[in-house]
Amino acid sequence: MAGVASHIQKSYHETIRIEDLAGIANLSVSQLQRKFKKIYNVTPVQYINKLRIHEACEMLKNTNLSVTQIAYECGFGSSSFFATQFRHAIGESPSAYRSRIPN
Repeated sequence: MAGVASHIQKSYHETIRIEDLAGIANLSVSQLQRKFKKIYNVTPVQYINKLRIHEACEMLKNTNLSVTQIAYECGFGSSSFFATQFRHAIGESPSAYRSRIPN
């Protein structure tokens, strides 16, 4: 599983297919999901989204990139999906999060 987690950490900003992760681990998709969750307490998709949201928070704090640019830089397929995932994880929109950061 360490190889799968390492691949995710290196590639979170790209499209990651669960089937590809299963191939890295030499497991079926269902076996991968079960074993990954047992070790990391989250599914591979949840792990990917956590990494993406963490990186988005850093970019919102440390860059002047637009929310849309950050969404794509972090591997989200659309800015609306990013905003939904961000609000679910953080409890507010990316713009609201950024506005609370002191200059």
